[in-house]
Amino acid sequence: MTTAVLLAGAAVTEQPAGYRKAVLKNRFLELEFMPDSLGRLNQIKLNHSGRKLLLERILTKVSVDPLYEFYRNNSFGCGENFWKNYVAQRDGKSQLIRPDKNSIVFKNKWYGGLPIDVQRNSVLLPDSTMWRYEVEVFNRGQKPFYMALWYALTPDNAANSILQLPAVGQVKKHLLGNVNILKQDKIVSTETGLFAPGRNWIATVYPEDKAVLAIIAPPEEFFPDGGFYSWFGEDNQVKYRSMEIIFNGRSIAPEQSARSSCIFAVFLGLSGVKDIAGVTAIDARPNGRQITLQLSAARQTAPGKMRISAGKQQYEIAIPELFPGKIHQITIANALPLSGTLPDGSKFDLR
Repeated sequence: MTTAVLLAGAAVTEQPAGYRKAVLKNRFLELEFMPDSLGRLNQIKLNHSGRKLLLERILTKVSVDPLYEFYRNNSFGCGENFWKNYVAQRDGKSQLIRPDKNSIVFKNKWYGGLPIDVQRNSVLLPDSTMWRYEVEVFNRGQKPFYMALWYALTPDNAANSILQLPAVGQVKKHLLGNVNILKQDKIVSTETGLFAPGRNWIATVYPEDKAVLAIIAPPEEFFPDGGFYSWFGEDNQVKYRSMEIIFNGRSIAPEQSARSSCIFAVFLGLSGVKDIAGVTAIDARPNGRQITLQLSAARQTAPGKMRISAGKQQYEIAIPELFPGKIHQITIANALPLSGTLPDGSKFDLR
């Protein structure tokens, strides 16, 4: 018997049904998680302004009197999803452990109904604007499990935020499926679908808030077979464009486990981003014959030399200690494209 048949002869009522919340916070950010939805991240709040960066997961209780009731959600919230094993709509209660004030551990057996156990330690570093997902996946099934981690955030909203997806051009075939074929490398802002990556990060810019929200994958877990995905939709009359990143896939044998990690960051003070090198976001603002580079770090970084290559010209610039929430500006001759390294050895490429 289908839901449509049931609804035809029964009274239907809907009412909000909230999730329990667990919070991590420091002086910059407040992160809200949902222990009853596989430990998903539900919201990111900027403490200095109170600005909330994400559309939230909404749970609705639907009662079909006198027959039965069920729950419906809008599938938002960022947890472990898997390419080929989509569990974004599924909920499940997690065992919650707080090892210290900076961390929350979520443990789930039969994660999302899959034959795996997932344990994730969510770590918000003090005095920083970044946090980590440290994940262990155990295969409790009798067959190999294909693990291609897939993280998705849904920024609020497409009217006041800008997707920044660094895609590579001239790719006609990809392990993940049919990709958008681009004529050249570009930063994608409005297209949707699957893309081959040019860099190991995906971001959304909130220009009015001077903030950049990013997901950063370890290069060794992302290239060559990882990818980006984005789709455009509308929820409660708010239009959105998702930012999603898929890691390299690997097979986990029965009774074996695999580990992975991922960095999330909010770079404050920027109204745009050209590249992310390590834990530092860089924007470039051309002005005639000069260009201003703006550096925003997600955690404190040591001073040193920034090396720049612009065509045949190469030079070094002294960079002071960088702190989260503070912008460091450099004005140089306008010579895009340019590339180089930061004092910590992280490479950047600005075009």
